[in-house]
Parts: sequence; C-alpha cells; structure tokens
Amino acid sequence: MINPTLALQAIRGVIDRRMLVSYRIDPECLRPLLPAPFRPQVVDGRAVGTVCMIRLKQIRPRHVPAGLGFASENAAHRLAVEWDDAGSTREGVFIVRRHTSSRWNAWLAGRLFPGTMRRARFDVAEADGRFSLRMESDDADVQLEFECRRSFAWPAGSVFPSLEDASRFFERGAVGYSCAAGSGADSRTRGGVGAGFTSGTNMSQLLSAGTRAALACATSKGLP
Repeated sequence: MINPTLALQAIRGVIDRRMLVSYRIDPECLRPLLPAPFRPQVVDGRAVGTVCMIRLKQIRPRHVPAGLGFASENAAHRLAVEWDDAGSTREGVFIVRRHTSSRWNAWLAGRLFPGTMRRARFDVAEADGRFSLRMESDDADVQLEFECRRSFAWPAGSVFPSLEDASRFFERGAVGYSCAAGSGADSRTRGGVGAGFTSGTNMSQLLSAGTRAALACATSKGLP
C-alpha cells in the first residue's frame, strides 16, 4: 500500500481554488450500495454527497522550481460515511471516483499517491464573484454542470443550521477511502479502518445516481 505521507512529501503544489457541490441522498437508497464496513452518515434525516473540485497549480516533484510545475482541474465524488472501529464510531468519506484534467495526475495516481484518477474535460469560467463549471469524463459516463455566485446569506433550507455546522461536518470527513484499482481493497488517503474491505458495489450505478442528484441540487436553492 502506498504511504500517503511519503507521497505528499514527494509532490509540491498550491491549492488555487476548492469548491464543494453538496447534495442530499435518501440514506436507505445509499445504504445497500456502500461497501462494508461503511454506512451513510445521516444529517437531518438525509445522507450527504459532495463533489469536491480543486484547482491545483505549480504541481511538481519536490526540489523542482515552482515555475516548472503544471496546473490541473480535479474532481472527487464523495459520500459522507461512518463505521465502527474498536468500539467507537468514526467518520469520513467514501470516494466513488476521481477525475482530473491532467494526464500526469492520471498516470501518477496509484503509483506515487493512493487511489486512481480518470481523465475528464473541464470548462471553467470565473468573474465578478460568479463561477461556472462543466465537466465531462473522457468515457462520457459522468457529466457535471453548475453555476453559482458568492453570497453572504446562508440558505434557509440547508440541512446544516449554519456555516459553522457545515464546516465542522466536513472537517470530520478528513479520512477518505476508495476502492483500489483491480483489487477491491481499500486505498487510504488518511487514517485507517482497521481492516481492508472488498467491494461488490456497483460504482457506475452509485456515481450516476449521485451525479444526477448533484445536478438537480446545483440548479436549485436547496443546497445542503
């Protein structure tokens, strides 16, 4: 298994922008799709899915000048989960799939750092506090499109009472797991579940359902 700490020490870069598109999921629909030992983490009666979009720049091996680095757009499709470990309940995210605009990121994933990444095309526009993004995977299996604007008002219909509650919830999801390529074993991005797991999860079904929900929520006023 790749050591995430060593991988982070080998790569340098700058997080230029990070955004989360969050959406609600019926926990009973999600429960049978998650691999053991995970179960949905429920907030106000709903499970929570997110698409985490990060723009990285100056990505390069350690000791290489920043001016020689490259940039990339990246997306991680995540589900908030919890599991039992040594008599206590732990919280984190199960990462269904990752996408990147960079051929280098896709090639290095699973070699230099944990997990796998698939190629996708990103069209991004940012101006005057407004942001729009369209992503389509190279295999055309996943599409995501949304628009948003900067706001200082918290949505009244959110499952989180306040920004602080939402921040605390997502901070607890710092431990991420995904299925390793070809093995069905766990791939840790931080922390650990005690034992590895194998997955019979239909990933295409899970991602497709989550992406449709994300698109519906991103165009409404009812974001979590």
